Parts: sequence; C-alpha cells; structure tokens
Amino acid sequence: MKIVTAQITEIKKHPKANKLQICQVTTGEKNFEVICGATNAREQMITILAMVGSQTPKGLNIEVSNLRGIESHGMLCSPTDLNIKNEKGIIDLPKETKLGVEYTELPANQLSSTPWHQYK
Repeated sequence: MKIVTAQITEIKKHPKANKLQICQVTTGEKNFEVICGATNAREQMITILAMVGSQTPKGLNIEVSNLRGIESHGMLCSPTDLNIKNEKGIIDLPKETKLGVEYTELPANQLSSTPWHQYK
C-alpha cells in the first residue's frame, strides 16, 4: 500500500456537502473515487494520493470512509498531511510528473501546494 503520485481526471460537487468534491483519480494503473475538501483541487492536476491501507507520516491510517453517503477510497494529501510543511491545499505537482511514483522519490522542493512550477 502506497502514497503515490496521481492525477485528478474528473471533479463533481458532492450532493450533500458544499465544501466537498468527488474526485476521480488515477495512478496510471488504477482508478479511485476520493472525496476531497481542498479548494485548490482541479481536473488534470497531479497530486499525491494516500491509498487505502497506507499510513501517512503523521500516523493517519487510510481506510475506506463514508463521507455524507459517498465512499472515499483514499486521501489526496497536503504537505501538512505528509509532515513536510504547514500549507493548506493538496500538493500541486508539475504536469510532467510520472503517475504511480512513491512520493518519497520526488524532489522535496516539489512537495508543495503552491504551483511554483507554473511560473518557471
């Protein structure tokens, strides 16, 4: 069970929660439906997915959870979730990042919710 790079392929509003979104996410090999409340989540974004069965560096065990009637199969991670730095929003990786790669293999300076790479 891993914490890997993944791409959000589709986002829909959660029908029973104003601040939650239903994200279709792929690791390149598998697809997942993940409920996310991050305001910076967007379609085609490459981010970090903590898959069911993994444990975050902060000690959170990732399980299938039911959020207002819809199952979430994993968690899209912020730098705070991964104990990297205190930032709100999920990690925003460069569009050329390979999918399905363990997040620990990425350069530390890429693990940010600020899309710095868009301004190079």
